[in-house]
Amino acid sequence: MNIRFALLAGVAPLVVVTAAHAHPSLVDSVPKAGAAVAALPSDVRLVFNEPLEASFSTLEVVDAGGKRVSDGRGQIEAAHPEAIAVHASGGSGAYRVRWSVVGRDGHRVSGEIGFTVR
Repeated sequence: MNIRFALLAGVAPLVVVTAAHAHPSLVDSVPKAGAAVAALPSDVRLVFNEPLEASFSTLEVVDAGGKRVSDGRGQIEAAHPEAIAVHASGGSGAYRVRWSVVGRDGHRVSGEIGFTVR
């Protein structure tokens, strides 16, 4: 009995540590980070490793001067809750996609990627 308790006591902290590090992270984007595209896509899409809390997550596309070119806060699609899409318009140049998202675990993660329109 004491051996079982000792084994369970040794495993429990590992489970807690693993769960504590499960935050949203970016796994894909369209356009890809660092890509050079022919035209600014009408939808800029970020895909995360887990569903996000829509009401606490934001996304914007900005041009080289920092001016927002995206429409609204972005949205989480019902069919793919891990994806945020933003409708954007603009000409050639450098762009950044900035996000601040909250996962179902309540942790906020922020970041950005860049791409260029030729």
